[in-house]
Amino acid sequence: MTILLVEDETLTRLMLTAELDAIGHVVIEAADADEALLILRSNKSIRLLFADIKMPGTIDGLQLARIARAEHPAVKVIIGSAHAGLAGWASEADGAFEKPYELKQVIAKILELIGTHPDHPTGNLQDS
Repeated sequence: MTILLVEDETLTRLMLTAELDAIGHVVIEAADADEALLILRSNKSIRLLFADIKMPGTIDGLQLARIARAEHPAVKVIIGSAHAGLAGWASEADGAFEKPYELKQVIAKILELIGTHPDHPTGNLQDS
């Protein structure tokens, strides 16, 4: 399954990518929502978008989630943020997580949304 991971924190992005890759998913990385939007519009194999909300660029992760929902309704969307108040944005997505991410929970949600259930890794991702 192809997952688009949009996270400006390099360490967090690399750790999530490594875990998803290890359980057999193709992960396309983007460091901001502008780059992710180009990828989303050009790659029809993407089944899940995981986007941090606060990122540099002309749009943020929340705007990206809204565009993804409008243009690609079959793509599942998970949003994340280090800022409080994530519950208010949860309706924009199929899942929402606050940083630091609890890796086991994030992976479990991704697997739930895309319909696979291999063993789940454990760990915690800190916002650097």
